[in-house]
Amino acid sequence: VKEVLFVAYGAAYLMGAMNWTSPAAEQLFYTSGDVLLKVIQASVLVVVRNWEDLAELRHALERKVETGKEDMCRLFRHASAPILTMTQDGVVVTWNEHLGRLSG
Repeated sequence: VKEVLFVAYGAAYLMGAMNWTSPAAEQLFYTSGDVLLKVIQASVLVVVRNWEDLAELRHALERKVETGKEDMCRLFRHASAPILTMTQDGVVVTWNEHLGRLSG
């Protein structure tokens, strides 16, 4: 992008120096080019910042999920009520301490 603008600015300068364009047209070209460059730079910065924000959000959600898993495991192990998990076929897979004490 910089190289293209450099060539375009050079061409605008030479056209102005050779009186092929008016000073107002040359100034308008420079102004338009500057605005275009700033818009491109801002767009790139927005994309980069949004990408960083999305990565940060993903990491935060992963931490929340992990914390939720740990909380559920702790609740399952230390609940005062008997809790068990079963497969769809009715096979008991896990149970908590309270159920273990009740069933022996």
